[in-house]
Amino acid sequence: MYTGSNPVGTSIFLPKYTEINVLNQALNEFLPASQNLVRPERIAQNSYTLLYKNLMSKFRTTHRQIISTGIAIYKTGASPFWYARIWDGQTKRYSTRSTKCTVKADAIEEAFAIRNKLGGMQQAPRVEERYTFAYFAKRQMLNQQRQVQAGQRSPRFVKDDTDLLERPRDGIVPILGKKDIRKITTKHLRDYLTSLDENRETVLSASSINKHLIVIRKVMNLAREDEVISQLPVFPKVSTKDTPRPSFSKQEMQRFYKVLRSLAEEDETKTDAASVYVELYDLCVFLANTGLRPTISEVFSLRHRDITISDDPEEGTHLFIVVKQGKTGFRNTYSTHIAKERYEKLLVRRENAHEDDFVFFPDLANRNYAARVAGKYFKLAVQAAGLEKDPLGQNRVLYSLRHYYIQMALAREVPIYELAAYTGTSVQMIERFYGKFPTYSPKQAASLNRGMQKGS
Repeated sequence: MYTGSNPVGTSIFLPKYTEINVLNQALNEFLPASQNLVRPERIAQNSYTLLYKNLMSKFRTTHRQIISTGIAIYKTGASPFWYARIWDGQTKRYSTRSTKCTVKADAIEEAFAIRNKLGGMQQAPRVEERYTFAYFAKRQMLNQQRQVQAGQRSPRFVKDDTDLLERPRDGIVPILGKKDIRKITTKHLRDYLTSLDENRETVLSASSINKHLIVIRKVMNLAREDEVISQLPVFPKVSTKDTPRPSFSKQEMQRFYKVLRSLAEEDETKTDAASVYVELYDLCVFLANTGLRPTISEVFSLRHRDITISDDPEEGTHLFIVVKQGKTGFRNTYSTHIAKERYEKLLVRRENAHEDDFVFFPDLANRNYAARVAGKYFKLAVQAAGLEKDPLGQNRVLYSLRHYYIQMALAREVPIYELAAYTGTSVQMIERFYGKFPTYSPKQAASLNRGMQKGS
């Protein structure tokens, strides 16, 4: 028997099959006849290698073809039959089976039959693009973009929804985009919500989950308008607990103003921080007496030409303000006399102001940067006043001044429908977040006690 060393020199070429006996038998027959040859050992080694390669070629995969998702057929030199390699959906691994067929067409048919027996991956039928969720999502964003271009909504109206739709890993479109919108069920929606938390260390808040569902509902409503679907699936309900918006009481606001004025008075030193606090004081008084949103599309895009001063003694002195691209689109609103007086002082300080100049932080052309500067110094100011958090432990932000304005308007019994129109929100939102948590009002307390008998 031949016992020479591996001619290739690496273990990877050693035979792994019992057919090694065939090799030894062939070599034993060859070696006696090669004794008279020059360097018979070298010839034996070469022969061993040649015979090994011929043997291994019998097991080499040939004619491999993928015929469906998770299924392929191929042949080997060791058998006349086609083999099928199939993904087993139950064991989560590939299985190999002989089709017992020599004809390719028969082998393909048998491979599908084997796959069905194994319960392997079934190839989903291709969905026409006009029925996919992604198709309607794209159309919905185009519709919203037109509303922005018409000045009916702010750019954030499109950006926020687009961000949720197109997030690379767990966006709505990457997960639901290829699905047939006619077959999306409540289970699909629940599975999507579950996937949102899989890539996060902490679960999403109820309000964040609802934002995702709102965008999905918008897209599916468009499909219903096109009569592609007759009704929407039942959307999962996410319980939320309403809490009052972080705001200020009257006394806290007076205290905050006092601190802001003291910080602004440091302008005598001509420090950059002090000049910022002068601007911030004007901004805070304005927000607390107009209810404008401290956003790029509202207060930080406001120019002098958008404000008209009214000194009508019958209607009361106020500012008439045009909000061109607010969160809910175009609207007109009015200020209190306090905002009017503060604005007039601002004009005196900027005697050369042009009507196209921004009202707040005009020296900062980048409005995003202006908003960040205002937010940063507001945080420092509430910290200096000891008012960083409200009684519920919520952080106070620039938006808290808008909340303060709405609360004070309700306390003065401003009609809720008018208030909703002036502040660019809905009656439902005011009732939900402000009506349920009214600020203290002596007038309302008096009305509750009116007609009550003294004593108990």
